[in-house]
Amino acid sequence: MRIVLATLALAACGGSAPPPEAPQAEVEGPEVTVSLRLIEGEPSEADVPRTEASLALIHAEGRREVEPLGTLHGVCHHEAPDENALLQANCWWAGAGTVLRVVHEGDALRVVRVEIDEVTGPGNPQPVSELALPAGARLRPIR
Repeated sequence: MRIVLATLALAACGGSAPPPEAPQAEVEGPEVTVSLRLIEGEPSEADVPRTEASLALIHAEGRREVEPLGTLHGVCHHEAPDENALLQANCWWAGAGTVLRVVHEGDALRVVRVEIDEVTGPGNPQPVSELALPAGARLRPIR
């Protein structure tokens, strides 16, 4: 009888299983500033404008990474990103050009290049570069 009374008393006092733990909030990673740099280069021998492109990352602790993306022909400018792109640039000269897109995928940034001809249209995206990011990085794009 004492066991029954003790069990009833325990249940009445909240002796049930402890409440489940609250889910832990996901920890955000460090902030990383991302910029698609376009620097005007010397024109080609045929007087075609050229631009040196690179991807610059500035990490929260001040470390900088610059990934060269190559020389693009034509006059280049930043533009509003398409689709899933974080940053985008367009270079154009005499009916042909190149679009560079910086895409955030997981813990990496991928850069793809699409060649465009005004007659045949855009070609298939070609990978240019991939850079690893710190886990959970919060990106701050600068155009």
